[in-house]
Parts: sequence; C-alpha cells; structure tokens
Amino acid sequence: MIRLTVDNRVRMLTAELPPSVLTRLKDAFGHANPQHAKLKAMGFAAHKEPVRILTWLERDGEFSVPRGGMAQVRAALRAAGEQWAVNDQRVMPAPARLGRVEHRVKLYDYQERLVEAAMKRENCLVRAPTGSGKTTAALAMISRIQTPALVVVWNGGLLEQWAERLRAETNLEASDIGLVRGGRLKLRPVTLAMQQTLARLDESEWKLLKQSFGMVVCDEVQRFAANTFIKVIDRFTARYRIGISADESRRDKKEFLIYDEFGQVAAEVTREELVERAFVHDVEVRVVPTDFRCD
Repeated sequence: MIRLTVDNRVRMLTAELPPSVLTRLKDAFGHANPQHAKLKAMGFAAHKEPVRILTWLERDGEFSVPRGGMAQVRAALRAAGEQWAVNDQRVMPAPARLGRVEHRVKLYDYQERLVEAAMKRENCLVRAPTGSGKTTAALAMISRIQTPALVVVWNGGLLEQWAERLRAETNLEASDIGLVRGGRLKLRPVTLAMQQTLARLDESEWKLLKQSFGMVVCDEVQRFAANTFIKVIDRFTARYRIGISADESRRDKKEFLIYDEFGQVAAEVTREELVERAFVHDVEVRVVPTDFRCD
C-alpha cells in the first residue's frame, strides 16, 4: 500500500515506490525547456536556461510532484499493480472566519457547466473565451463553496476589475474585499492578490495565507511569470485550486507548468458555441475603398 499525502503537493515516501513508478513520474514531471532550445537555435548563449525543468522534488526520503499531477500518480501506480491510500491535508477553513459571500447573479447554463465541473474536480482549469462571464462563474463558485477565497491576478487592471465585479455581483462592500498588493496584507472573505507581491512575501506571511484560504482562483493563468509560477502557486494548501483562462497556452511554450499545478481542463466553453447562441458577437471585417493615397 503506497501512502500519498496531499497538501500543497502530492507526497510519497521514495522507499515505498517501485523503481518503475519513480522513473515514470520523473519522466512525466521533467520537461524539456523550450527557451533553452530556442536560444541554442538562434545561436545565443543558453547557459542561464536549464535544459530541462523539473517540477518533481526528492529530498529527505520523500518524493513529491505538483498537485495537478495526481491523475498521473494514480495512473503510474495502477500500471504497476500498486494500491494506494490518500491522506488529505488540504486546507478548508469555515466561512465564519472571514465572512460569507452571497452571489446575486443568475448564471447561464454554460456558466453552470463551468462551476459544476470545477467544484467536482477541485484542482483544475476551466477554459472560456473573453466575454463569456468567467469572472461571474468564479464568483458563483466562491459563493457556493463558502470558504475564504484568494484570487490571484497578474496585473493591477485585472485586480481592479475583480474588485468592481465583487461590489456589483455580491454582498461585499469595498471594506469587505481583501488585498495583497505592495506592502498591504488585508485578508477578507474574498482577497485579491498580485502574483508579484505573493512571490515577495516572507515565511510568516505565507504561513498566514496558507491557513486562511480554502480556495485559490488564478485568473488569466497563462500570463503569470514563469519564474514565479511554481514559487507562488505550488505553495498553496487550499482544497480548491482553479485556473481560469480563455487559452492557457503561453508565449514561452511552458504550458506544462500550468498543467502540473492545476491539472487538465475540467470544462470548456467555445467561442463558436457562444456566437451561435448570440451570447457574444462574431467579428465582421469590411474593406471600404477610399480615394486616399499614400505613395
């Protein structure tokens, strides 16, 4: 019986793992670094970029992988004929600690689909195009789960948009919305956090954050800086870890970081579906000739 402990990562004792399972997991969570290959192909020095990026860790007799890899861990153990038991150490604080959130907007059926899939999967991605109401779906999720939630964003404009939607769609006033930004660390039923600020917090601040939230939502997750992605997302022990995006692919081709931390896409709404149902408008391009010349 292989013992799996799940907190911020999926942890196993190295001595309990068959060699075939250990090799398979190291391969699954060891990724070729596309930036190294790109620099080499362009004739530039690539020594600052590792050849491979490892998201598995092995130290003090323990082997661990990011939480999004739980399905791959089960598949590896199953293929080796092993049985396992899970010790769930994820955090799920009661809402009374920071206050309750009431969502006041009725969802469309496709938003319900996103919410239900994410709540069932708990650690996953949801994919939907711009204009589909991903934020509204996330707020409904926060309201239904009723545990303090941390929303992580990558820039100030997105943070302000979330604050505005919280005031418009929930029972929360401005003073009820928490903030982790710059030197501020104010925790509330829903707290908005800048990814860059989280990366700079000290251990005492991280200890407070990890025990305060049962849900972490990362919006536009593909825009998070690769050098802080693991450093920030990997530390959260919240039971729910949800990544939101219209398209989780990254310019630097390091989408594997997203999949390792969040797992696969639990539900998707396509732009074609929304255009067909007139929830969003398709783009129409018209070429209008004029007499203007610019020789």
